[in-house]
Amino acid sequence: DSMSSLLFAMFLGVAIAYMILGSQFNSFKDPVTIITILPLSIAGAAFALLVTGQSLNIFSMIGIILLLIGYVLSIGVSIRAIIQRAHLGYDFGDAALGQVLINESSGAPLGSGWSVFGRGLLHIVDAIPCYLGYLWPLWDSKRQTFADKIMTTVVVTDRPQTHDAKTL
Repeated sequence: DSMSSLLFAMFLGVAIAYMILGSQFNSFKDPVTIITILPLSIAGAAFALLVTGQSLNIFSMIGIILLLIGYVLSIGVSIRAIIQRAHLGYDFGDAALGQVLINESSGAPLGSGWSVFGRGLLHIVDAIPCYLGYLWPLWDSKRQTFADKIMTTVVVTDRPQTHDAKTL
């Protein structure tokens, strides 16, 4: 009886996650692509139970439900932030501070593709020398991190944001 209640809770959690992602993306099909990771996370949880020798009980089912919902929502929010940064030049934090990330040579937002994703990966370079790269804008005349210097991007505050984040 408790297992059927937990399965119902799992399906209800997935439905709620789908509705949250659907409202974020303003689409019915985009959340489906994100939710397709659920079978992989179920397989990972089953593998973890097998390796540790634990059984599938009420506590492990509650953990799997929380794991599934956490995976789906965190991936969805991350994808949303990458898309917003690519198309508009700012994400949630930049919008709050009135900042826009632009290409230094063209003055346009980065655009989709490797430029935004690559800049995110290059923030690893900022972390290598004792996180000095994150503090580097304090001394740099252009206020760029190491990743910004490599990608030739710059954050500006005097440029008005012409788009609304809800239009994505």
